[in-house]
Amino acid sequence: MMMGEIIATLMGYRGLETDIVLDGREACEAYEGHDPFYYDMIFMDIQMPHMNGFEAAMRIRESDMQDAAIIPIIALSASSMPEEEAKALKNGMNAYLRKPVDEKELFDTINNYLI
Repeated sequence: MMMGEIIATLMGYRGLETDIVLDGREACEAYEGHDPFYYDMIFMDIQMPHMNGFEAAMRIRESDMQDAAIIPIIALSASSMPEEEAKALKNGMNAYLRKPVDEKELFDTINNYLI
């Protein structure tokens, strides 16, 4: 949870609004509980209780939401294993950021998908 709070704080400094959830199941419920295009981007931690980031990303991609195929999903992980990054991309994530997330890399990624 701490990384989510750090990222939310960094985004808040730049006027970006965030929602923070505790696990993959809550991430899916938050996404599916809003109108399509409510969220501009999803940052998904790989290691979460109840439903990991891989499963949550797949559920979002397979949902009936109008923006399910195009909403950027960015993986967050402490792992530097190339296999995990490949798995994230295979499971519907658009990019992979290693924790601790570098602020410049974070905003470069946001800019790549939102601007």
